[in-house]
Amino acid sequence: MNRKLKTKLPSAEHLLLSAGQRGPPRENRSKRAYDKSAQPLCPLERDDLVRVRGEGRWGPVAQVLKETTPRSYEVLTEHGSRIRRNRRHLLKIPRTESHDPENGDAVEVQSEQLGEQGEQGNDLADTERSPVDSPSSGVERVERPRRSIVKPKRLVEEC
Repeated sequence: MNRKLKTKLPSAEHLLLSAGQRGPPRENRSKRAYDKSAQPLCPLERDDLVRVRGEGRWGPVAQVLKETTPRSYEVLTEHGSRIRRNRRHLLKIPRTESHDPENGDAVEVQSEQLGEQGEQGNDLADTERSPVDSPSSGVERVERPRRSIVKPKRLVEEC
């Protein structure tokens, strides 16, 4: 089908060029398409709290120890093990600012402390899994409309 025929008939100039000379290879086109929506990840600093991606979901909290290579970090998990992960597998936990009424200043606070995690468990994961509206809160749940099911009359035995 794609075989170049040996013929004495003249052919177009662009058909005589090899695949590499015709235009950019497929890899370059794929790279350009990927780079349109890709964004660089911000670098992590020492003692930042992150979540580690594992088994298709964001797992336990870990603390960044150091950057080993430009895209790789060594982290300390809440279980005490040291692991090395690519930056794409680390999700930074944002710092939250709380207002201090005594001083009138905004105080920067980590959303979780790694040391407290070992004693109290994973508080953030518990709040993420808890339902927003519980049935006891008095909010009625509206069901979505469904198709009514009508059983066939010819198969129902009449007694």
